[in-house]
Amino acid sequence: MTETYAYLTRLGVMNGYCVIPEFQIPVDKNTNRRIDLVFAKKKEVVQHNQITTNLDIWEVHYAIEIDGVDVPVNTFDGHAMNYSYLFQNQEEGVFQKGINILYYHAYHRNWINQFMENWQNHWEERQPAYAQIALNQPFTMEIHLSEYYQLPVILGDDCLFNW
Repeated sequence: MTETYAYLTRLGVMNGYCVIPEFQIPVDKNTNRRIDLVFAKKKEVVQHNQITTNLDIWEVHYAIEIDGVDVPVNTFDGHAMNYSYLFQNQEEGVFQKGINILYYHAYHRNWINQFMENWQNHWEERQPAYAQIALNQPFTMEIHLSEYYQLPVILGDDCLFNW
């Protein structure tokens, strides 16, 4: 998983983005949610006396969530809500894509390596629900599988970046 974060950080910087981990967005006045990584650009003009959320400072172009392949399906609903917030609370055309990366091996979790021997079944169980969630969004929402550092991430219509 660290390779995934390192790769995505390098990829974002190489493409001119600031890569921000744990990007907070508000749920309500007292609660925030966090997005694992965002690729963002700092706004040209920031009204420092009017900053109430991160979107007052940053334009988020890509949002990335990284989870184990066995996450509950409702996790994707939560990610879709986060992406929807970015889509609805920025100027039209700024938010490009929500990307979900699912790993099925992880150095930092010994239990998952044994449990994930059956990762294809987890993926097959979740794929139809994920596809339905993604279809119901007014923005692009993608999912990719990652094993160690063999990570495909699509960031544009014709741009496929591989490690």
